[in-house]
Amino acid sequence: MSLDVTKTLKYQELYRKKTNKHLTLTHLCGKACGLAMRKAPNINGRIVFGKFIPHKEISICFLVVMDDGRNLARVNVKNADSKSLAEIISELEAGANSLRKGNDIEFKKTMDTVKLVPTWLLRPITKITGLLASVIGVDIPPLGVSKFPFGSMVISNVGAFGVEEAYAPFTPFFHVPILMLIGTVKNKAEVNEERQIEVRPMLQLMFTLDHRYIDGAQASGLAKELKKLLEDPSLMDDTVTLDDSKKLD
Repeated sequence: MSLDVTKTLKYQELYRKKTNKHLTLTHLCGKACGLAMRKAPNINGRIVFGKFIPHKEISICFLVVMDDGRNLARVNVKNADSKSLAEIISELEAGANSLRKGNDIEFKKTMDTVKLVPTWLLRPITKITGLLASVIGVDIPPLGVSKFPFGSMVISNVGAFGVEEAYAPFTPFFHVPILMLIGTVKNKAEVNEERQIEVRPMLQLMFTLDHRYIDGAQASGLAKELKKLLEDPSLMDDTVTLDDSKKLD
């Protein structure tokens, strides 16, 4: 999905000036996904032995780059639909810092286990762990795995690596309906409403969908809601508006 992020980037700039918080496209996408999933409760859940069971909250899982790109970890932001952008920024930043400094106990337990397990056993173990934690909803403390570790959906910003477009496969342990990848912003020629060619900053979002949860019509509705919110972030957080531009200059 291609988005015109002209207003988005302006909002981002104004928000940073007013709040001194480093708002990114990742934060905006997380908030927008939370609000969009609130309007589609039949997507927010997991399938347990063929039956859809809804989650009690909307939790957005952000993948965090570790060890200069050699590893990935996760930060779950619970109730993302009801949190402000400031709260999402703070929570994601705190979680990422804890992981990178080696202070996240759950992640340390998981990595210690991975190092001890023979390679040929990793796949069956992750599959069983995914079933217990992500589907049934069981905490597994010895492995550093909490219930529903990947929340309602997963977001990864591949644009941070300069990747404009990519797609993520589902893994044996995610068990979520949607994976979202955020690409880079590129200036592209677009035709405006007056049929004139303009160069606009365009953002590419890529989705992998599990059709057991979501069909084409639902995906279309979700995409429209995300497009509306991300192309005008003031609709989901009015901390700043484009009218604030002159005040903050």
